[in-house]
Amino acid sequence: MKQKIIISFILFILIVIINQVLFQIDIKNQSYDAKVINKAGKQRMYSQQIAKIAMYANEVNNSSFYDFNMKTLNKVIADFTEANTFLENMNTNYYKNNTLDSLYAENNIYLNKIVASSNQMLQNQNDKAIFNSFLIVVKNNEANFLKTMNTIVSEYQIIAEKKLHRLDKLQLYFNAITFLLLFYILFTIMLPLLKKPRVESRFN
Repeated sequence: MKQKIIISFILFILIVIINQVLFQIDIKNQSYDAKVINKAGKQRMYSQQIAKIAMYANEVNNSSFYDFNMKTLNKVIADFTEANTFLENMNTNYYKNNTLDSLYAENNIYLNKIVASSNQMLQNQNDKAIFNSFLIVVKNNEANFLKTMNTIVSEYQIIAEKKLHRLDKLQLYFNAITFLLLFYILFTIMLPLLKKPRVESRFN
């Protein structure tokens, strides 16, 4: 009986510890997924900002608003590049997803053209030919970038949903194991103890 109690106690402690470890891993995974999906969503916003700045700068060329838009564009391009590096590093080091590798390879074609043309234009802001080339490059690549980026965001959402589904299944397994352990304790330890005849006092 004593051995059964010890084994049951050890098993119960192990279940609690493993359950807590999985819970902490799940919190960490959800934190990663939320951060990555947020960054990927911002990439779409940055590309749209670049397109709007390009079109607006074309309308207000040779004015104070043009200089303001160039400063804004410079910051957006920096954020755009930084976010792309972050997302690629996360996929390489954490997700290691072949589908995302292919999507980023395609996505970088459009992104690199936009970034290269933007940087060239920022370094030659008074060159009308370079500015016109910048407008054309942004116009020809922004839509394709958005399309690929939408697919990337959807892929991250699918990955996050699969993780949650696996965690739900694990949680069900642990709940079932916990129930079976309690059932075992009840019928092999508790009930036999309750049914055990009491030893009457010799003085009665």
